[in-house]
Amino acid sequence: MQSSDTILVFAEPQLYFFPHYSNIVFAPYNIPQTGIRYILYKIMELLRLPCRSIFWGSWKTHIKTAKRVIIFDYGYLPRMERYIRRINPACQAYLFFWNRVNPYNSRHLAL
Repeated sequence: MQSSDTILVFAEPQLYFFPHYSNIVFAPYNIPQTGIRYILYKIMELLRLPCRSIFWGSWKTHIKTAKRVIIFDYGYLPRMERYIRRINPACQAYLFFWNRVNPYNSRHLAL
């Protein structure tokens, strides 16, 4: 595993310029956002079950050594920052709004 000071979490790392930084850009999930596993994850999220992080992507292994994590609004998962803080208390987590704030994504501001 290649170590990096900064990692980025974006829902679709294959878009934009992100393929050029494939060693530091990760998808939030390790499952497709369609299908039964994703539905199971969403149910677990609604029930606030603690084990739902098993569905999260490989970014989880990289935060152990990262100094900062930049989470794009289009990649944020509820309570992601708490998970990061628990695994690596020295790691700084930033939420970056790629898009304008609107009623859909303004819920992230309550963090």
